[in-house]
Amino acid sequence: MKKRLTVVAMIGEFQCPGCVYGPDPKSCSQYKYEEHEHVGSACCATHCAGTRILGIGRVVLGLPRGFNRYGTSDDMPIRLYEKGHPKGVWNPFNVPVWKMMWEGFLLVRTYSPRVNRSYIDVIQGGNIDDPALKNAYDVGAFYNEID
Repeated sequence: MKKRLTVVAMIGEFQCPGCVYGPDPKSCSQYKYEEHEHVGSACCATHCAGTRILGIGRVVLGLPRGFNRYGTSDDMPIRLYEKGHPKGVWNPFNVPVWKMMWEGFLLVRTYSPRVNRSYIDVIQGGNIDDPALKNAYDVGAFYNEID
């Protein structure tokens, strides 16, 4: 695994690449650190993916295929967990759909059907074999098939 990152470094690694406001939280004039105490995550609240691909829509350049597309949503919140994923966040209201280990981080595409919203959870020190993820598809098994 890579060296442990602070949550601000995780923002720089996963949110800032391709953001319209700048590539680094230290030099970005729009950077706004935001904690989500109810789920134990953090992010840059002003992140705005600036890369658009005709026919696909907006993409987040800091994330791998399968986790980088917004889809039909106007926003795709990225939730960054510096010290593992807190228990109880994945439930019938926040359903883990896809999972994958990537460069030492656990990535989970989470869907909230009640509000029709998708999240990308980036978890440092996450465990792909977490029982809460037993029904999520491991993207690593078909990663090369994703365009």
